[in-house]
Amino acid sequence: MSAAREQIQVQPITERYLLDLDEDHVEVVDGEIVIMPPPGMKHGWIGANVIFLLLSHVKGKGLGRVFDDMAYVLEGEPGNVRLMRAPDVSFVAQKNLPPEKDIPGFLYQPPDLAVEVVSPSERSGETMRKINDYLRAGTGTIWVIYPETRQVVVHTPAGATILNEDQTLDGGALLPGLAIPVAAIFE
Repeated sequence: MSAAREQIQVQPITERYLLDLDEDHVEVVDGEIVIMPPPGMKHGWIGANVIFLLLSHVKGKGLGRVFDDMAYVLEGEPGNVRLMRAPDVSFVAQKNLPPEKDIPGFLYQPPDLAVEVVSPSERSGETMRKINDYLRAGTGTIWVIYPETRQVVVHTPAGATILNEDQTLDGGALLPGLAIPVAAIFE
């Protein structure tokens, strides 16, 4: 996630228009296209660590799919996208995945787990807006990773829990048996 961004106004915003854009990091907020700058090195390696740690647990167990920068339309439809988020890492449980033959360009549902890596320049209001968007859409768990403080804040509909690097991130009912030392995220 990054605070520096560019907005493009097109009405209505369609899935086809978004898929044809020559941009890698795009979200839609309040019906406006937001082009995010690419992540930096630290952001990238933390995201890669999370993907590796999740895949190591999920692969071969039939739990679901782990995604990198997957776009989720949280409000709207293919002909009029109003809110689309693309978390740095996400997970969708097997029971919530559409059949592979029916997978559209984007998923028109929330992820079961959204992971956001916060950039040093990011404003807290922007981060909170993303958390609220995910929760309102039905995402059950959001991990917000703060590289500067080496903390993870776990948000659920019940509240938030701050984990320091000497603690363990638990997968709960969504990812049974998952236990990630927070320090491993930052290695």
